[in-house]
Amino acid sequence: MNIRYILIISLTVTFFSTSAQDLTSTSVEVNENIDNKLRTVNDTARKWIEFEEKNIIPFAEVDQPPLATDCKSKWKIEKQRKCTADYVRRHIRRYFNIDLATQLGIQGIVEINISFIIDKNGEVININATGGPEKLNIHAIEVVSKLEKFEPAKKDGKTINVSYKMPLAFSAHN
Repeated sequence: MNIRYILIISLTVTFFSTSAQDLTSTSVEVNENIDNKLRTVNDTARKWIEFEEKNIIPFAEVDQPPLATDCKSKWKIEKQRKCTADYVRRHIRRYFNIDLATQLGIQGIVEINISFIIDKNGEVININATGGPEKLNIHAIEVVSKLEKFEPAKKDGKTINVSYKMPLAFSAHN
């Protein structure tokens, strides 16, 4: 069973300014602050480890999925999967700054494909985000990198590396 989640958030922001010059200088300051922050994130948020494809099992195919802190190993497998998926979705919804899109002047629907691996130690690694504007992709990587450590997944009684993929979609309006 392939589980897919779409997070759709609507954002409406109205700007009031006394002059075009005020708006331009504010826009420049916002972009410079965003550029500086994202440069730091890009350098530090990625922990990348090379794996052979056969050593990574998709989230939906494991015997026991990785468990977030609120999820219980005594639950049925489907409830464990749902609990972990809900935890990841709530984390991203809570920490992803959709205001960043409007600060960058982006309007309309933004779709970002997020993927990462939960390794044999339960750590989130190899985070990737594609499809959206580069700065939003980098922000998505930063948000995912802050996920807490999971209880590792198992297949055939052994801890394994698990791939996790999810789309993030939202609408940004000025």
